Amino acid sequence: MGVTSGTATGIFPYTCQQVFDFVTDPDQWRKFYTGAGDIVCDLKAPLKLGDTWVEKAKLPEHTYYIKWVSMAYVSPWKWTFIQEGNIGATDEQVSNGHPGIFEIAYTLDKIELEVDGKTVEGCLFKRTSS
Repeated sequence: MGVTSGTATGIFPYTCQQVFDFVTDPDQWRKFYTGAGDIVCDLKAPLKLGDTWVEKAKLPEHTYYIKWVSMAYVSPWKWTFIQEGNIGATDEQVSNGHPGIFEIAYTLDKIELEVDGKTVEGCLFKRTSS
């Protein structure tokens, strides 16, 4: 099995709570992560620890289903979710595919920013996948 990981960071002129509320709201996911698939189940904010959902990812040759579970939810500092079940599943029950684990973690740190000559509270946002 291969191993892949990546990290992206960004600085936003919003509080950590504002950024956390945005990224943990399923209605916003396509706005900040254009690769997000359709959510197959009814999932509403605010999310909770242990929430699960199935994402439907349509690619040109196949449609894949990914089951996710929220593993850490510490507002407004950290949200981690992992893929539960098989990677590359092609059925909505996520019963086929290949065994594996994929984790995505968001961490948010309070920072101070200079905006238009004023010091404001900002957020250092980090997304790590592995």
